[in-house]
Amino acid sequence: LRSAVFLITGENPDFSTCDTTESTPKKPWVTKELDVAGTPVRIAVASGLGNTAQLLDAIEAGEVDLAPVKYDIAAQLFETLLPFERTINDKDIQVEGFEEMGVVNVTADRDLIQQVIFNLLDNAVKFTPEHGTITVTAKTTERGVRVTIRNTGAGVASEEIARIFERFYKVDKSRSFDIKGVGLGLYIVKTIINMHDGTIRASSKEGEYTEFSFELPN
Repeated sequence: LRSAVFLITGENPDFSTCDTTESTPKKPWVTKELDVAGTPVRIAVASGLGNTAQLLDAIEAGEVDLAPVKYDIAAQLFETLLPFERTINDKDIQVEGFEEMGVVNVTADRDLIQQVIFNLLDNAVKFTPEHGTITVTAKTTERGVRVTIRNTGAGVASEEIARIFERFYKVDKSRSFDIKGVGLGLYIVKTIINMHDGTIRASSKEGEYTEFSFELPN
């Protein structure tokens, strides 16, 4: 199982308020710094939980409280993409959307939304073929903020897309979508969005694209 990872780059936010003792399990992670392809990256790894499944169990047990702050989710999208730069370059993937994206403020738990964005970008980069395209958009809506991540590629069958957020479900076992997460990556994405009273949907056209879009209220 892959450890729960929240990649945070650039701003080096203050994690001094994160208490990981057993008596206060509301922020059950600690931080480490890595150098990823020349980019300084701070990660938050589950403390005393060990992996994604246990972090998810903590969320579902009500042991993780939201800590909403107002911040620019467009900048967060760009920062989270940076560690994938080497793979993107190796596969000659075209990344579109950032040139049209301005500041998009949202009020949400930045760490948890970081996990959502990381999981979605991880899948997008993994399943975009060589010379393919990833399109990222973030915009303000009447309800709040909508983020969309679309990648070209094999796509997902309609009967699979309906179950893509189910716990332990793996899209097309031969492609092993979300293989490292043992079927939990997209489920935890949906769980975190639900914690924010948001919505998330997936759409796909076989042989063309897969798209994930989530909306957070303000």
